[in-house]
This record gives sequence, C-alpha cells and structure tokens, in this order.
Amino acid sequence: MSLNKRVKRKPVGKMAIQKDYPKLTMEQVIDLVVAGKSAEGLRERTLKDYRKDWGYFVNGLQKTYEIETVDELSPQIFRAYINYLKYDAPKYDGHKYIQSDQGLGLSDTTINIRLRVYRAMFNFLERMILNLVLEFEISFYN
Repeated sequence: MSLNKRVKRKPVGKMAIQKDYPKLTMEQVIDLVVAGKSAEGLRERTLKDYRKDWGYFVNGLQKTYEIETVDELSPQIFRAYINYLKYDAPKYDGHKYIQSDQGLGLSDTTINIRLRVYRAMFNFLERMILNLVLEFEISFYN
C-alpha cells in the first residue's frame, strides 16, 4: 500500500489570511481608532501612546516601503518591520532628553508593547468594519 504524497498548493492572488480592509490612509486609521477608543472610555494617556506608536510604525514603514493605505499591509511587511525593530531601529530615537546614539535594536519588551498596540488597533478596525457590513446587510434586506 503506497501513500500519496501531499501536493503543495500555490497561492493565487491575495493570501488567504490577509484581510480585506477598505482603502484607508494611515492618518485616517489612527483618527478612526482614536475616536472609537475615546468613545469606549480609554484614558487620554493611552490614546496619546496609540498615536505615538502608530507614528513609529508609519515612519518605520516609510523607510522601506511605499505604502499609502492600510489594505496594502501583509504579514511579510509586519515580519520585516519586527526585524527592523529588533536589529536596525535606533534606541531612544526622538526622545526629548536622551541622545539617540545609544545603539541599534530595541528590547523585546518594547517590541511586544508596540505589537500589542497594533494588534488592538487592527482588531478594533476589524470589529468596526464587520459592524458596518452587518448594518448594511440588515438595512439592505429590510
């Protein structure tokens, strides 16, 4: 009895795990998320940190990619960004009081904090878009 070998499937077009986000600019994304999270009752300091971390993300992307809208992001871009943070990002870049010539590569804790912020933002966007689609379908069929 012979076993059949698995045949690898080649991806065609978009990746299966890539979400279909609307064409929102990076500025529109942060404005939507901050407005929504503010309505949820998040503290002003948290919203300020969301804006700061999103600015780091956009600046890091602009150094390597020409991405204008959020729907152009992919898992490969996030992996490359994490590698940039781990090995190439200058420490204390943009800090008021500390010189930024402290070396390259951020700590794992800093990277995880930033990733947690991005995850929260994209989860919020996904929930918001899903709610808009459901509202549209409900109003369309009624």
